[in-house]
Amino acid sequence: MDLCDQCGNKSLMPEHYSDVCLCKKCSMKLLSSTWKNKEYDSNEEIDRQMEKVIKLAGKYSYSPKVIEGLSSFFSSPLKYTSLPAAQRISAFGTRSLARQSTFMQ
Repeated sequence: MDLCDQCGNKSLMPEHYSDVCLCKKCSMKLLSSTWKNKEYDSNEEIDRQMEKVIKLAGKYSYSPKVIEGLSSFFSSPLKYTSLPAAQRISAFGTRSLARQSTFMQ
C-alpha cells in the first residue's frame, strides 16, 4: 500500500508516473486514463499532452513535486529502435520511437 504524493491517502492500486505516486482519485482528476498508455505520433503531440496535464494539475493545486514528476514522466529520454512500424511514441514510462532504420548519433 503506497501513499499518494498529492493527497497523502493510502492507495491499494496507485498510479506511478516517474517518481510520483498518485491514488486513483488524484489520477482521475488529471484524466490519466486518456493519456497514460496512449501512443503518440510525434514529440509535439507529447508536449501538447504534457501541457494539458500540467494545466489540470495547476487547476487542482497539485504540489510542485507532483507537477515536476508528471513533467518528468512525459520528458523521458527517447529510445530509438529499428522496428518495422511507422513512427510511434509511447508516454508510458519512457518515450520510444519506432523507425524503419536504426538511429545513429
